[in-house]
Amino acid sequence: ECTFSPPICKPACEFPGEPAHGHVVPTKFHYDIGEIVTVECLQGFRVLGAAYLRCTSTGHWSSPLAHCRPAHQHS
Repeated sequence: ECTFSPPICKPACEFPGEPAHGHVVPTKFHYDIGEIVTVECLQGFRVLGAAYLRCTSTGHWSSPLAHCRPAHQHS
């Protein structure tokens, strides 16, 4: 006799996307609660916004995805 438990679905965050001229690390389809991704920009660009995003208990990212802008550009 076999018994199987139904799958348990935990909230998780989906891939937040990638900024133009940059990427997020690590790159995965889904992220666990509490997991952190880092926004990294290509050489010659710098992060504008939150460089670190955390997957919250509601399944959403703690901040909007940052942008990469030319390092020599002033605001």
